[in-house]
Amino acid sequence: MPHYLQQSTRKSDLPIPLTYEVIDELLDLCRKGDVSELQQLLYVLVTESPPSVMPLDLLTASKGKDSWNNGLHMAAANGHYEVCRYLLTLLPKVTAENPNPIRPHPFPTVANNAGHNVLFEAQSADKEDVAKFLLENCPELAAPIGSAEEEYVNVDVEEEDGEEGKGKGRAKEAENVEDGIQELKISAGDTGTGGRA
Repeated sequence: MPHYLQQSTRKSDLPIPLTYEVIDELLDLCRKGDVSELQQLLYVLVTESPPSVMPLDLLTASKGKDSWNNGLHMAAANGHYEVCRYLLTLLPKVTAENPNPIRPHPFPTVANNAGHNVLFEAQSADKEDVAKFLLENCPELAAPIGSAEEEYVNVDVEEEDGEEGKGKGRAKEAENVEDGIQELKISAGDTGTGGRA
């Protein structure tokens, strides 16, 4: 039985010919920022795949075994603008043949094992140019990470002996990301005032 990462994201559910070695190679090329090698590897993989498998299917199925990082997580965290740009060009677009593509596609918005999306990874690595690009091209990334209830889980937890605990600090992480998103919106010209000067 194929590993769950080798399952197609398309309705045909044809298996995608991915091994952990190939997945690691795809992720490593995204981490290094090698666009031409990434394109060549994707071309080879697509030609070896069933006809309905596209490069985006391969990238969506390629996640780190433990971290669940995809190629966009790797490229964003390492500030590789060109790789991020290339990966986003693979997203479905509205055309005459496909007037209703999957929008938004889950590839750029998927969270890794730590619950972080690609925007969080770019911002936490101080790759503001990549974070700004991602936000401009994937506005769905501006949505808060997790649910409102999840933000405050394990923060200021009361200990059994009556002392206040520190928790895991997930609310603070989410707060920092939301502050960073607001800063990016302001620097991109969106003051959030709703009116025009």
